[in-house]
Amino acid sequence: MEIGVGVGYVMQAAVRRYAPEKMVGLDIASGMIDKARQRLERDAVDTQAFEFLHYNGVDVPWPSASFDLIYSVASLQHAPRPYCFRAMMEANRLIKPSGFVYIHLLAYSHFKDHMTPELFSQEVDRQIQGREEHWHHYYSKDEIEAVLTYGIGVKQLRVNEEGGSLFICFQGARDT
Repeated sequence: MEIGVGVGYVMQAAVRRYAPEKMVGLDIASGMIDKARQRLERDAVDTQAFEFLHYNGVDVPWPSASFDLIYSVASLQHAPRPYCFRAMMEANRLIKPSGFVYIHLLAYSHFKDHMTPELFSQEVDRQIQGREEHWHHYYSKDEIEAVLTYGIGVKQLRVNEEGGSLFICFQGARDT
């Protein structure tokens, strides 16, 4: 399952590489799902393994321990923190004990390299006004490790920071 499918390029690559029976593209924006479908049709991609699911950004309507692999690339950083953390909680619930979750987020080092006072003021104003735009939220390695370990209870966690990004991996740990 991919959280935040966008226009489906990463999902398409994952299907090509891993050849799953089914790949679910999850998104809170039905318009992005429509764009992904249109792009896949335009590019004549065989979509037999593809399934798209629009959800409310809180509860994924899928049974626990359903997926072998869950990933999110450059998507959750656009959701406010509680929704990002909730998506991680849901990924932990949805992953099979032998499965893996991979998540990419922006790190504060990216903020330091790319933010200016003017851009920061604009970002804060957009969020306060609740405008639907391309927000960015930044995370530290320590914060993600604490939230995932103590708040969510994931096991076998790895968090690496590189090039302004956080690369997060954890394994399903529940007994079924």
